[in-house]
Amino acid sequence: MVGGYQVIPNLVLLLQNKLRLSSHQLVILLNLSMHWWKKGDLPFVRPSTMAKRMGISRRTVERQLKTLCDMGLVQRKWLPQSTQTSATIGYDLTGLVLRIERMRPAEAKSTKVAERINRLRAIERPTPVKT
Repeated sequence: MVGGYQVIPNLVLLLQNKLRLSSHQLVILLNLSMHWWKKGDLPFVRPSTMAKRMGISRRTVERQLKTLCDMGLVQRKWLPQSTQTSATIGYDLTGLVLRIERMRPAEAKSTKVAERINRLRAIERPTPVKT
């Protein structure tokens, strides 16, 4: 665990086929989420960096990123200029998050997973305060 770890919702993996994600696209999403530390801060990582990690060409990563954008799962956004980084493009994963949230838990083909998701959703909803 010295290299760090990340928490990925199981549904990303369980619904890979239903989301129509290729293996390359899934690994690109994992690379992007690896750089997503805070909800409001968009991850930024160069396609060339992902390509080296994956053992594929930069151009292949760029094509797959475009496809993910066309699918509505990722959105490229200009980053504000910062003295901390030279990155100009960030990747917004809100489309992926929303797509997974909209999919029915039963699509995970696991009743135990569906039950856990429903329990978590019930916990996350704040109860109205009566005044």
